[in-house]
Amino acid sequence: MTPSEHYTEEQDEFSLIELLTVLVVHRRLIAVCTLVFAALGISYAYVIKTRTFTATATIVTNKNSDAGIAPETLVSLAQSEGIKQPLIKQLEKDGLTTDADILNDLDGTYTASLNNKTSQIQLSLKLDDAEAAQKNINDTAQRIIAEAKRLQLSTVSQRISKLDLAKADVAAEIAAISVPADKADIEQNEFLAYALPIAALESSVILQGGEKQLVQKMQENAVSLMPGSKTSSANDRQKKDLFIHTYKTLVIQNIEKELKALKQQEQSIVLAMPATLPKKADKPGRALIALLFILAGVMAGCCTAFVRAAIDKSQHNPETKQQWQRLKDALRS
Repeated sequence: MTPSEHYTEEQDEFSLIELLTVLVVHRRLIAVCTLVFAALGISYAYVIKTRTFTATATIVTNKNSDAGIAPETLVSLAQSEGIKQPLIKQLEKDGLTTDADILNDLDGTYTASLNNKTSQIQLSLKLDDAEAAQKNINDTAQRIIAEAKRLQLSTVSQRISKLDLAKADVAAEIAAISVPADKADIEQNEFLAYALPIAALESSVILQGGEKQLVQKMQENAVSLMPGSKTSSANDRQKKDLFIHTYKTLVIQNIEKELKALKQQEQSIVLAMPATLPKKADKPGRALIALLFILAGVMAGCCTAFVRAAIDKSQHNPETKQQWQRLKDALRS
């Protein structure tokens, strides 16, 4: 072993012992710093820091491109002001949000994201109250589904809207026809057998989106084929009205059957899986926060001990005293 290597080992050993000595000498200082930081950490975790709970609801969309809704469209709807504003008003009414959250448009409090693997939309709401978070995010999910139907984002919803209008038109035609009350029941009507195929044909045209002019022409042709339709007696006119009333009633029944089937299909296009009640607060937990503050206190105490030891040591070194004096003079100038 060379003299230089021997000197280096002795110097390293001396430095390690000196560091340990500094920690032992200033152990009270380290303990005080640790206790102060521990108190701050516990206060922050249990008093200052508010616990938050995140409730998550899921919206599942039908992957059928002909009848379903694109998930991206639903995400845009979920992030729109039409969905956020009612949520903001409700949270503000219940005192569950701050002015900063409202100013930031619930950024970080309410989120809507798309899972590309499952094509599911995740809706999350972070609040101090777990039950309020669950209730409001479930209400928001239902609001999104209702808004998607109102905006007719799916082909099925569009067909339902068109058939509702067609049903209203046929109902208006039926209401305009004056028929005897005792003959309004189509089951006892003598025109039922003749009106049934014509009603099926007109219903088919309406359900396939046929034009009203074609339906009107079919009605005129059907009436003209009736026996005695060219006469103008009051009895014949009553028969014509009764015939039109009969087959129009059959038409509206066919439309109602189709509407019922479409509305059942519409219910399966977009489904909401409600959020469960959050049982645990969001991480980091209180224990972890307190532990991090304690570790920070230990580190701060050790650093303070080393700084004090360095200052004490420098006071016995003339060169270091001169350097401190020059630094003080520079700061004063």
